[in-house]
Amino acid sequence: MTATATRPDLTHGGLAAVIGPVSLLGVALGFAAVPFVMILGLIGGAIAAVYGAVGLARGERRSRGRCLLGLTTGAVAFLVPTIALFAVMASV
Repeated sequence: MTATATRPDLTHGGLAAVIGPVSLLGVALGFAAVPFVMILGLIGGAIAAVYGAVGLARGERRSRGRCLLGLTTGAVAFLVPTIALFAVMASV
């Protein structure tokens, strides 16, 4: 009879929507001047992509947009530095 039993769990979408764009900003700052921040952005991007995918898989209908936002920005924040790293390593 508690009100919390009927409320949907929106944590994965909310976390993904916050961590993803912050990670993308960290990657952009890492390319600009601060390499350590890029590493944090890369790790945060992977975490945001996982939270977004889990939120979509659990069927969080009310936070579907947040899950997609976190999934896409997290994937970009993870893939862009990874591809850049492999490109630099291949050119050496």
